[in-house]
Amino acid sequence: MKPVKSLFVTAFILSACLSLHAQSNAHFAGEDKKVVHLNDNSQQVEIGLPDSDPTHCYEWSGPNILTDPHQPVITVNPPDPTNVYTVVRHSTCGPETDEVVVSSVDTISLVSVTPLRECYNDGDSVHLSDFDIVTDPPGYGSLVTVSPQVVYNVLWTDLLPEKPIELTFSLRYGGHTSTKKATVDVYNEGFTVSAGSSVHLRNIQKALENLAKLVEKGKDITKVLSKNKASPCTPGFDAALNLPSVRFFRACCNGNAVQGFTLSGISFAPTISMDCYFPLPGCSVRGLGGFNVHFGLAAGATVGPISYTYKGDCSNLTAALIGAFVQVSGGVEFEFLDRDILSAQLDLVGTGSTSVNWTVGEGINWGGLTVDLSVAGSVTFLSLFTKSVSAPLGQHVFFKD
Repeated sequence: MKPVKSLFVTAFILSACLSLHAQSNAHFAGEDKKVVHLNDNSQQVEIGLPDSDPTHCYEWSGPNILTDPHQPVITVNPPDPTNVYTVVRHSTCGPETDEVVVSSVDTISLVSVTPLRECYNDGDSVHLSDFDIVTDPPGYGSLVTVSPQVVYNVLWTDLLPEKPIELTFSLRYGGHTSTKKATVDVYNEGFTVSAGSSVHLRNIQKALENLAKLVEKGKDITKVLSKNKASPCTPGFDAALNLPSVRFFRACCNGNAVQGFTLSGISFAPTISMDCYFPLPGCSVRGLGGFNVHFGLAAGATVGPISYTYKGDCSNLTAALIGAFVQVSGGVEFEFLDRDILSAQLDLVGTGSTSVNWTVGEGINWGGLTVDLSVAGSVTFLSLFTKSVSAPLGQHVFFKD
C-alpha cells in the first residue's frame, strides 16, 4: 500500500506544480512601465506584483534597485532609456523567471480627458479633479492646465437653459506640448417662466360692496361691514396676501443636471387697527369744521417674503422675515367743510422680527430675534403736501448665534 500512496502524493504534487507553472505565464514581474527622466536622474518607479504566499522567495536583478530585492514589489531608479529587470521566484515547485522592461522617456503626452460630472453652473470654477486625466507615462495629471478656469453662460440670445463650453487641457514638458479638448454643459438659472399676484382682503370687501349696489333691492353691504359713522372710533382690518411668482430653470447640483423651480415672494400680512377722532371742546362748529384730536392703535404681523427653491439635493427654503409690530399714533387736525386742511401726527412703532433659512443637508438656521423701537412724525396740508421725519430709538438682537 505504501508505494501506491506515495505514487498518489507524487502525482498530486506534480499536478500542483504544473498548475502553478501554467499560472506563472501571468508575468509575476508585472507590466512594462515608463517613467519620465528627470534632470537630476532621481526618477523612481515601482515594479512587480503583490504576492501574499509566504512560501515564495524573490530575487531581483537590474540597475539601481533602491529597496529590498527579495520582495515581490521593489522600487528602482532606471538610469538608461531602456532598462531590463529580471526576477527569480523560488517556490516548492522550483525556480521561475520573469522580466519587466522600464523605459525612461524625456516627454509626457496627454492621452485622454473624460469629464466626471455632467455640468456646471454659471460662474463655477473648473478643477482638474472633475476629470479623469490619462497621461503617458501615467500619473502626471497634476502637470495639466485647463482653460478657461471659470465657466460662464451669459450670452442668452438663444434663450436656451444650457450652453456647451469647450475646455482646453494642455500638458507641457521637456519642450513638448500636447492638448486635448472636452465639452461641458453650463447652466444659467436665468431661463425663466414666471407669474405672480397679490390680494388685499380690504379690496375684496370693496368689490363686494360695489357688487351689492348693482343688485336691485340688494342689501347695502356697506352698512353691514362698517360701524355707525356717528361713533368716534372706527375699527379696521386688512390682510395682504402676496401669491408666489414661479420660476422654472435648469441647474447643476453637485455635478448633476436637475430641473428646478423657485417659488418666491410669498407673504401674508394681517393688520388690525382702531382710529378715534374727538372734536376739541370749544374749537369746533357743527357743519363747518374745527379741530379734532386723533388717536390710533394698530397691530399686525408679517410672514415672508418666503422663497423655496428646488434643485434636488441643493434645495433650500428661506423666510426673509417673520415679524410683528405695534403702532401707537396721536395727532391733531383742522377740518373745514368736511375737508382736511392741516393735520399733524406722531407715531411710536415697536417691531420684532426674525429670519430663518433651511437648506438640504444643513438643517435650519435662525437669524435671532431683532427688536426695534422708532418714532415718526408727519405734517400734511390739504391732503396734498406731506412732510415726514423719523428716528430710531433703539435696537436689540436676542438669541443670535
